[in-house]
Amino acid sequence: MGTKDTIAVISANGKAGKFLVDQALQEGYQIRILTRHPEKMWKL
Repeated sequence: MGTKDTIAVISANGKAGKFLVDQALQEGYQIRILTRHPEKMWKL
């Protein structure tokens, strides 16, 4: 499976954002994450 387009996820630290990131990665999308708290990104 090839890589699809890149999408931006705003507030990816939240419950809905994490779900969206997980789904997009499973479908082959590249992700750009925009967040106010980058130190919390390790939880993704």
